[in-house]
Amino acid sequence: MGRTVLNKHQIAGRIGYQRLQANHPDKLREIRSKGGRVAIELNRKKYPTRTPTEINEKFCELLGAMFGDGCLIYLGKGKKFIALSGNYRNDYGYLNILNEWFEELFGRTARIRKEKNKNSALMQFCSKDVFEFFVRHGMPIGRKKGKLTVPYWINAAPERFRKAFLRGLFDTDGGIYLGPSKRIHFYSIDEPFIKEVTRMLAEPDSSQLSSIGKARRQSTFVAYHK
Repeated sequence: MGRTVLNKHQIAGRIGYQRLQANHPDKLREIRSKGGRVAIELNRKKYPTRTPTEINEKFCELLGAMFGDGCLIYLGKGKKFIALSGNYRNDYGYLNILNEWFEELFGRTARIRKEKNKNSALMQFCSKDVFEFFVRHGMPIGRKKGKLTVPYWINAAPERFRKAFLRGLFDTDGGIYLGPSKRIHFYSIDEPFIKEVTRMLAEPDSSQLSSIGKARRQSTFVAYHK
């Protein structure tokens, strides 16, 4: 391959950037910060966001999926991200369905990409309005360990909303065992949260409470429900 030849404007630009970086690093950070804020504002204008006026089953299931494999990421300076991840081979189709629901409910979609050197897929987009809507409805910000709890309004909601929330949880962190003793299982890093979920599964018969134990990964709890 031949060498890339820079014109005089590109050379001058590089020299100017290097001088600015060496002599005025604070000014450079200010310029970058303004550029980031401008980009966020342009993004908002290009992709206007709406929020649901009424809660429905799709949002409850989407919230359950966010509790399982999702995350709200705040990077400061207006950078608020909504992210969902999964197995690239097994969960790509499901992430596409959730992406369609984000578009239907909020008017926003994300690009689903395969993470480098991993068999995982990541769906992520930036939106202050969507971020804050999830926070208002019980989704924790950042690392979820120690923060997960079933939102009070889910417990008080009609049964179809509670079932939709559980569907989202089990689509991401649950499964079905079809061996001799048929059962469903659910994984979580939070033991108090997993107890809340088992109580929801047991309703209305509290005698059906699940058994809870440590999974093979010692930082994870697992609940079995027959």
